[in-house]
Amino acid sequence: MIKPTLLLLLLGIIYMSANAQPSPKQIAWTTAGKLPDTGGAGVFTGVHKNVLLIGGGANFPNKMPWEGGIKVFQRQLFAFKNEKGQLQPIAIKTQLSTPIAYGMSISTTAGVVCVGGENEEGGIKTAFLLEWEALRQEVLTKPLPSLPLPLSNALIAEKNGKIYVAGGESEGQSMSTFLCLDLNQLEKGWQHLPNVPMAVSHSAGGIQSNGEGDSFFLLGGRRKNPDGISTFYSDCFAFDLKKNIWKKLNPITVNGDVMGISAATSVAVGTTYLLMVSGDNGQTFRQVERFNKEIAETKSETQKQILREQKAKLLNNHPGFLKEVLLYNTISNQWQTLGKIPSAGQVTTTAVKWGNEIYIPSGEIRAGVRTPDIWKGTIQ
Repeated sequence: MIKPTLLLLLLGIIYMSANAQPSPKQIAWTTAGKLPDTGGAGVFTGVHKNVLLIGGGANFPNKMPWEGGIKVFQRQLFAFKNEKGQLQPIAIKTQLSTPIAYGMSISTTAGVVCVGGENEEGGIKTAFLLEWEALRQEVLTKPLPSLPLPLSNALIAEKNGKIYVAGGESEGQSMSTFLCLDLNQLEKGWQHLPNVPMAVSHSAGGIQSNGEGDSFFLLGGRRKNPDGISTFYSDCFAFDLKKNIWKKLNPITVNGDVMGISAATSVAVGTTYLLMVSGDNGQTFRQVERFNKEIAETKSETQKQILREQKAKLLNNHPGFLKEVLLYNTISNQWQTLGKIPSAGQVTTTAVKWGNEIYIPSGEIRAGVRTPDIWKGTIQ
């Protein structure tokens, strides 16, 4: 029998371990590699059989959109191996079946699950699996059941072979849909779960333990409103995977201030933490939306041109996105700011946990501007 004093000591150690917060020095950020072009936003990303796969994405290779530039969707697929902390490209011939961006992707033991997205024709319902074939040094693509609706910019997570997809955008509207696909029972297709408490896209989050069991955490995001001005959420929710219910959590907090954040990247770390990197607080984004609304509503061509020039000036001087690194404790329901990343903030991309490291490939670093860099955060 454990003595009462010893039991109290053990419980105290367990409590402190669960609530201990890593210090800022515990994540060291460096560049690990580059994509061989200008990069793209909304790439599919994941790791299978110790190979990092990155595919698709969209960029503006010639001019910025407010200068008349056309968004180009990509179908290229890249593979990287890790050699002493640096990514080395593997020559492959495989490409995606169609140009695509802004879909959802997640690493699984079966392969990298890729779901939905957009192309120049609109939203996409299809889903597929990317598998690394080590013998042939090539990527295999296998179809998965299609979504019940076209969906992009949603939050995706995986647990025990089940793929969860929440929120997102469909046909120009923010969604509250919550779906699940069991990779071991594909014949059942996508199943509907209780809707997210709010219509939202571009959320961060993932699946993590709350001390009692696993929950699907949805952190922030944004919503398109009928008036053309988006809402940026600080709201956070957790869906208990056993109880099948949503619970509201404390809002996103940066250095003590509540803040709405969209398009951040995130990974689960340790046993009770979610790490969130960068994101958009909506200040410039919403100013651009107001310009768009005024341009659409004014009847004067002279005034329209003045507004277009003001919008272009704002976008050409875009300050970039947040650099903050945030840590959310799923047991204490508290946020901590771990400092800042040394690079430009990357949004509209997917962070991948690979061993003891976090990889953030490409993405958008200013309005319309992509980066080819692949950043690595080493958890020490």
